[in-house]
Amino acid sequence: MKEKGIYFDGLNSLRFFDAMLKKMFFQAPLILLFLGFALNKDQENRFVNWIKSNSIINYLGKISFGLYMYHTVIAEQVHALLKVANSGLLNAVVTITLTILISAISFELFEKRIVSLKRYIY
Repeated sequence: MKEKGIYFDGLNSLRFFDAMLKKMFFQAPLILLFLGFALNKDQENRFVNWIKSNSIINYLGKISFGLYMYHTVIAEQVHALLKVANSGLLNAVVTITLTILISAISFELFEKRIVSLKRYIY
């Protein structure tokens, strides 16, 4: 019978902490960078204005719901299909490309039309 408490179960715990550290070191700086831009009150900042006026970034913002909804499923499928290649970079490039492509198709075929229906509701 196990006692209550937190247990170290060896390799699985190490994998969890490894993944957590990777997220901290790779995602935290990006989050802080974008928070810095979001909280910047200076309207004359050329880089912030460039981000706001960039058509590619704006389009990625429009399809962001699809990016969020499809990225996990696509990443799992790509990983399963390209397991032989065992290349993290190849998996990332294929996953990002397919996610953007499928999200754009979903946005153009479904989301635009559904959003346009809101004028009849409100």
